[in-house]
Amino acid sequence: AEMLRGFIDTCRYPVVLAADLNTVPAQHTYRLVRGTLRDDFFGHTAGFGATFNYLAPNIRIDYLMSSRSLRCLQWYHHKEGFFDHDPLLADYNYPAQ
Repeated sequence: AEMLRGFIDTCRYPVVLAADLNTVPAQHTYRLVRGTLRDDFFGHTAGFGATFNYLAPNIRIDYLMSSRSLRCLQWYHHKEGFFDHDPLLADYNYPAQ
């Protein structure tokens, strides 16, 4: 988590992070990785946003986060997946400077 945070902090370009962090938003790892990134779940959906289907079907451990210079146009959670984690998709726009 610290290496990832270090990379994001030094990256010159806008970042979209799609990650299976295996941690819930209340944990230190999530907060460390998120830093100044926007968690694009918020504002685009309601509920818990559970992404893990088998051992703990009510928790969100998969994330889409982005730099604040990007605008998340839509966020989609595929709940009909065949895997233990649900796929997440988003469309982003990089507004003209």
